[in-house]
Amino acid sequence: MSDFDELDDEPKTPTVTIAFEYIEAEETFNFYIRRVSHAPYTPSLYPKYSKAVMHIVKGLTRKTWMGRKRSISWEEMLSHEPVPFRTLAVPRCITTVFNEFFTCQIPKQLFHNTLIKIDFCDVSRDDHEVTIAECEYWLDTNPIERFREFEIPMTISTPDLGELEFSLTYLPTAQRLLITNCTATNLRIDPDAEEVHVRAILFVNGRFEEIHKSEHRLPRDETPTGWNFAKKLVFDLMRNHIRAAVVVCQVVQRIDGIKRVIGQCDVRSDSGHWTRMLKTLREPASETYRLRPAV
Repeated sequence: MSDFDELDDEPKTPTVTIAFEYIEAEETFNFYIRRVSHAPYTPSLYPKYSKAVMHIVKGLTRKTWMGRKRSISWEEMLSHEPVPFRTLAVPRCITTVFNEFFTCQIPKQLFHNTLIKIDFCDVSRDDHEVTIAECEYWLDTNPIERFREFEIPMTISTPDLGELEFSLTYLPTAQRLLITNCTATNLRIDPDAEEVHVRAILFVNGRFEEIHKSEHRLPRDETPTGWNFAKKLVFDLMRNHIRAAVVVCQVVQRIDGIKRVIGQCDVRSDSGHWTRMLKTLREPASETYRLRPAV
């Protein structure tokens, strides 16, 4: 059974299972990250690998001058010089297992003002990390004089990467799926990007079937309506595979000859977009998607 086959219809909240211990006499903080469960999973061309990245941030101010709890931005954490720890890259699964131990020194006077930020990252083949889910945990939230294991809910990462609009059309006689009228807007493009294009990948029962790419656009080709891609992307899709198909659409930029995914979206057979396509056979059904992080 593939990872895709294990996906539930209803998405679950991602969680990280991790154990903490603080030895006050030695001013030592130990932690053991066991696994991350239910992080969003999308089929991909290549086997996926993931890392957990933990940042220990010391000396933070937890409350405002009025005594209220305050949110702490990543920029503020950076100003406190967080100490990073990384697991090895492991195969990505519905439950991704790490089983790694780490230790660091935290002075007693800083313990109550220290948090751990945990990022669950997908990793590209050249070790580029993209955060998929994250969470923060104050070390003094619960007693940890001895090792205690916790299951901490994570938030799915939703940075503003831009949007992708496109139309789906199914031709039942020819048994073909068409992706047309692709328009990308508000893209977070790297200043050194050389070109941008759309890449669409068809999976059936979780297995790769076909990949097609749009024409390339230069960053300066942006119009008031965004980057427009006119090329039709045509896939062979048998009628008896209609309910087992997933289309993954990615907006890709090339930087110094290396392709980087700006963001992606996917259309599954149980989505409203797919249903509208099947109700309007031979006619395009359009929808706009917010791009999600991907490698």
